[in-house]
Amino acid sequence: MENTRTSGQKRSSWGCAIVALLLVVPASAQPKLGKEAIPLDVPSDVRILLEHCFESQASARGDAAKKLGELGARASAAVPFLVSILGDDESFMDSIKIGTMVIHGMSSPGRQAAVALGSIGGPAVEPLLRSLQDKAAANRDKAALALGGTKDARAVLPLIDALADKDARVRAEAASALGSLKDLRAVPPLIAALRGGEQAVTGKAHEALQELTAQKFGKDPAQWQEWWQSHGKQ
Repeated sequence: MENTRTSGQKRSSWGCAIVALLLVVPASAQPKLGKEAIPLDVPSDVRILLEHCFESQASARGDAAKKLGELGARASAAVPFLVSILGDDESFMDSIKIGTMVIHGMSSPGRQAAVALGSIGGPAVEPLLRSLQDKAAANRDKAALALGGTKDARAVLPLIDALADKDARVRAEAASALGSLKDLRAVPPLIAALRGGEQAVTGKAHEALQELTAQKFGKDPAQWQEWWQSHGKQ
């Protein structure tokens, strides 16, 4: 009888532990700052959206981040919260409307936060540069994505350094971001990135080089190097 009772207690304890874990998981994806950290003087629409960044559903968190980005610099108070969810990679189905077409694809709150930070611009740059040094690759690659969106020249050299990151996703996002920043200082490092071997990285480096130079030499670094030495700024 005692064994039966003990066995039942163990199962009950395990069940409670599993339920507790399930309840904690969504919180790990939410902003590391508590709701009480939301400034009192933020506009009411920004406050409401920030509160939605704490929702349990990934799609709700992602939608809130996207809408904060649409507010631009007006949502600058949201920067610390958006930065803190860059690593939130819980996926959900998202829809993007381009003209009359609706395109469906997978996204995540972290990716939506990165796009939003890029739209907010200047106020997000310094926090994003710190995130580019984060221990977690999921934070570093989203920081690179966001920095490309800011169009801020302060991001150029740190993103060039990120082309040597140990994680291929970070290197790919850094290459893409450098194309968006349109600074010719990135050309030689992007040519070097073509020699890396990883398809995701070389593909993004190639696209960035085309965007920066309006030239089309394929993915052969030798051709790019020859053109740069003849026509580029060194």
